[in-house]
Amino acid sequence: MQQSESPPIEGFSIEVESALRAHELVNVRVLFAQKKKEAKAVGLRMAEAVKAELVQVIGHTYLLYRPADPPKIDLAKLTAPLNGKE
Repeated sequence: MQQSESPPIEGFSIEVESALRAHELVNVRVLFAQKKKEAKAVGLRMAEAVKAELVQVIGHTYLLYRPADPPKIDLAKLTAPLNGKE
């Protein structure tokens, strides 16, 4: 997804909400951000608006996570050691 204008984010949050219902992870590229700090600030506001977690910011792109009901991503498997050892 691409967020092409600065706040208000209310209109765009409807699209993000829809994407989060279909997918637990959503990437959003902030086209208007001049610095990474701006993308992070926008991502934090969007996460709050759609009740999601801001997982990552890389450049002008932020990643949101909100578990589905039931969750599709097993977080225990993601945090387990790769070789089965601690």
